[in-house]
Parts: sequence; structure tokens; C-alpha cells
Amino acid sequence: MIPILATPTLYRSDLLERMVGSIDHEIQTILVIDNGGREFPDWVEDTCHVVHLPHNIGVAASWNLIFKLTPRAPWWFIVNDDVAFHPGELAEVDRVMSEDPSPRIGFLLGFAAFGINQAALEKTGLFDENLHPAYFEDNDMAWRAKLAGVPIIEIDGSPEHEGSATIRGHELYMRQNGLTFTSNMTYYSQKWGGRPGEERYETPFNEGGDIRAINLQVDRLNQNAWARLRTEQEDQVAAALAITQASGDITAVVSACRINVTGADSNRPPNDTGGEFTYRIRARLAGEDDLISHAFAPSADGNHQWDNVIFPVAGTWTVTLRDTSDDSEEATLSVTVN
Repeated sequence: MIPILATPTLYRSDLLERMVGSIDHEIQTILVIDNGGREFPDWVEDTCHVVHLPHNIGVAASWNLIFKLTPRAPWWFIVNDDVAFHPGELAEVDRVMSEDPSPRIGFLLGFAAFGINQAALEKTGLFDENLHPAYFEDNDMAWRAKLAGVPIIEIDGSPEHEGSATIRGHELYMRQNGLTFTSNMTYYSQKWGGRPGEERYETPFNEGGDIRAINLQVDRLNQNAWARLRTEQEDQVAAALAITQASGDITAVVSACRINVTGADSNRPPNDTGGEFTYRIRARLAGEDDLISHAFAPSADGNHQWDNVIFPVAGTWTVTLRDTSDDSEEATLSVTVN
């Protein structure tokens, strides 16, 4: 029996369902780390223990959370949600990982489907969550395993694998990954003195410390955080814009107005993750320069005010609320200025 089969997932619930449906071996606990606020069919919720998180904590943190939630497991089998197993492959994983309690990492499909035991974690330490939210956390673990003398064992099998399906499945994630991939590669190179395959350091940052030591850099988590896709439930209620002024009609150059945002939390969760979800308000009139607010995060109840807005010329201005992650339009308002 495999003690723990675990997977993080972000938004491709169809792939998660396919992976769970391909399991043909006895599993004590199937653990799902839901980073995207998804809803799953009842059979998935009944089959798996699903941990719903308020935001995407990233691959390394998700893998570490698996260990922390099940600390008594002798070993874990961790898979990507875009993997599907062929008959007999999980039985072979069980055999290889159960036959010897000495430190080992078992690769069925690299770090897309791998086993790791307690003894290995004791030598390597946890995954480095500074490599956020994805990529190079596996290279970091592989290098530390080599330094610690933990063998990586190839397990017979060739499961189906779409490969980076979460990122390739949506333009928003592709664009965000383009930035964080470079950031993580830089961090990795600084930590180990070179890119994967070119490492020169045998201790983190060549400072002579324990290879298991990780100093979590909260500013990196904030800077590398990905905005997430809206759920169907969040799409059902739209954000709205309204405008108020002291009295009477709005007069160009004279009237100081307030533009109010409401309902933004229906499109984005409350901003409790370090400014991950932000907006701008833009006012546009043909032939004139745009009026653009600073980027802002709505309050916990989804509201925001842009004060002292003065329209420079008369006309019908189009005011829009825009998501800063992809410049998409979330709400619109037409304003007549005399």
C-alpha cells in the first residue's frame, strides 16, 4: 500500500479527475492541495482529502505542506495533476519505495511523479519555498540530494504526462511564469554558483552552512506571487463603478469627483496575500490623454475610492476598472462632463 499519494492543483480540475481516475493500486490517503479555490465533483471530494487554500502557495510550499500534514508517513508519492498512470505502475512505485527504508528518492517521471522517504528528507531538508511559485525547486532538491549522498532511483514505468499543462493552459499563467522563471533561475544560480548542471557551491550561497538551511524571503513570495484565475462563482457577480460629485452636473476643470469601486472581491479574493490582486481605474476620451489611477488593492469588502478626479475637458468619458495582471476590463462607466 502507498501511504500517501499527493498532488497540488491550481485550476485544471479535469486533469486532477483524470489522474485520480487512473489510480489502480491501494492508497492509504490521497491528498489534494487546492491552490486555486476550485470545486471538485463529489466523487473526488469523497475519494480524496482536499485541502482548499486561500491563494496559491506554490509548488515547493505545497510539497512541504504535504509532509507537514502527514508527518508520520514512512514515505510519500507526489505527482503533478497532469499525470495519468498505466496499470501496474503504482504497484511498482510501492515495491521500490517500500523495500528499503534507507534514504532514497524514486523517480517514476522525474519530479513530476516521485517518491521520497523520511530518511531522505532528514538528509536533504524540505523544498526551498523561495523558489516561488514554480520551477527550480526540483533542481534544488536534486542538487542537495547529490551533496547529501541520497540516491535517486529510476522506477520502471512511463505514465502519461501533458507537461506544464497548468502554465500552457492559460495566457495569464504563461505571462506570469515568464517573469518568475527568470527570477527563480537567478536565485538558484546565486544559491549554488551556477544554473542546473553548472553548480559550483557545496553549501547555500557558498557560506559554509547546512545544505538543509533555508532562510525564507517573504519579499520574494510577494514579488513572485501569481494572480489567479477567477472561479465560475466569482464570475457570476461583476465589479461595478459609480461616480459622485459635490452637487449638480460635472463640469470640466471645476468638479472634483469621486469614483467608487464596489464588488471587486467578487472578481478577486480580498487582498490578504501581500497585494497580489490589483486594479487601476482609467478614464478615456478620444483625443485626450487618459486619466489613470495608481494601482490599488480593494478593501476586504471589495471597495475602493479614487478621490479628487477632475476631468480636463467636456465630453463623454469612458471610465473602466482594469485588472493590472492582464489589463482586462472588469467594469465600465460612461460619464458626461459639461
